Amino acid sequence: MDSTTLVSDMIADGNLVATELRAAGFDVTAAAWLKRAEDGLWRLFVISAVAESQRPKDAYGQMLPLIRKIEGLNRIDPHEVRLIGPNHHLAKLVIAHQRKFGSLATTSMPWIDQSLAGPAYESAYLYPLPS
Repeated sequence: MDSTTLVSDMIADGNLVATELRAAGFDVTAAAWLKRAEDGLWRLFVISAVAESQRPKDAYGQMLPLIRKIEGLNRIDPHEVRLIGPNHHLAKLVIAHQRKFGSLATTSMPWIDQSLAGPAYESAYLYPLPS
């Protein structure tokens, strides 16, 4: 993304990606926007078991065509979506934060203590975990 501000279009697009991937049968354990500290850019992360059960090329090969089919995306380039498995350190922190704070975790907030994402990320927007 070329914006240092997470805008409503990006939030809506991230929600649409997570919802439509799930509807297509693609596992989405969680989804979140994370803002990189070094350049201030937001990245959409999809947390999925597919990332751990397949080689990266194959996992992205499943996900990217599904994202390209989604109508109404305004601010997401499918190739900028990051796919990580539930055992990845960022995924574990995102899921733990969502479980701890519930609906509060769905708001954009800076984690000054860097407890969620470590030194590489400074802010996050977490979508609710699927029920």
